[in-house]
Amino acid sequence: ISVALKSISNLPKMDALGKCDPYAILSYGKQKHKSTVKYNTYDPEYDEEFTFTTESTYFDVLMVDVMDWDRLTEDDYVGSVQIDLNSVLGSNVGADTQQEITLTLTNSKLKDPNVVKGHNGLSAAITLILGCDDIPKIPIQSAQAAPATPLEEPQAPA
Repeated sequence: ISVALKSISNLPKMDALGKCDPYAILSYGKQKHKSTVKYNTYDPEYDEEFTFTTESTYFDVLMVDVMDWDRLTEDDYVGSVQIDLNSVLGSNVGADTQQEITLTLTNSKLKDPNVVKGHNGLSAAITLILGCDDIPKIPIQSAQAAPATPLEEPQAPA
């Protein structure tokens, strides 16, 4: 599974001096990848690609957490998206395919609605391109009986 992080837009002001220093952590099962940090921006462009391995034709959930890097303190959680890859790529298993999606960041710590609002009052969003690299479908073959071999008639003793 390939995941290209294209961009994040409309991020909130996260730092006292400056804008936001965002990066993304992408998780699929036990596999994790981290993007580069983009400094002092509300609308970072990434164009970074990550690959996750799977041996199944059933996809799981891809989790993307957006964080704000801080020099002196612990990095701040901005928001996240959860993507059910079956709903995006599931029908295309067995073929090279790509699907671009843009999703709104949410943060369960925010009051309802839990949508992350950017510095400009617009919803923060992330744009990804999801790809399925020719995962072969496992053909289902019906069981076939072995061809019958003629039985020899027993010979009477002479």
